[in-house]
Amino acid sequence: MSSKTKDVHIYIASASIEDSARFGFGWIKTDNKDKFITQKSCRVDKSNSTEKLANVQAVAHALSMLDKNATATIFTSSSDIANALTQPEVLSKNVKKRTKDKSLSRAWNALDHSLAEIEEVNVILTSPEDYPLLKEAEILAVNGAEKPFKKAGKDRRNFDKHTKNMILGDYQSSLSDDYTLEPL
Repeated sequence: MSSKTKDVHIYIASASIEDSARFGFGWIKTDNKDKFITQKSCRVDKSNSTEKLANVQAVAHALSMLDKNATATIFTSSSDIANALTQPEVLSKNVKKRTKDKSLSRAWNALDHSLAEIEEVNVILTSPEDYPLLKEAEILAVNGAEKPFKKAGKDRRNFDKHTKNMILGDYQSSLSDDYTLEPL
């Protein structure tokens, strides 16, 4: 194992596009002296996502990229993540909890699996203004939220749903009174 990834700092953030349910997350991984190693920004690939889902996916994704038996210090502004990582009963409750949101359940399970392979995880709950790299992770999260869905057209299908009656109503209202359809 390389000494670069044995003890790492991970700065995690999530963001949404204003007035929409489009969330993204970003993370930056550095060594313990804050020397840059890698970064990532992703879009939450679910049409009705939440900030909690974005945060859980961010941590699970970042931890899955670490070597086994690594030691990680996570910097976040999310109290949900801080509580889940510092209190094992909170994490196990979220993993076992049956919710209607299958994506969130899968994210909690992925986080639990990633944590099992990490030697030690420390969490620092802080404000982005206190750590410039956490602020940069927020910028990555905004970039992630602006990315298109992996599946083409998913945004459009979500926001432009039309029922058969709506389409027929629009068609019939477009016909002028002068023009009438007569049966053959």
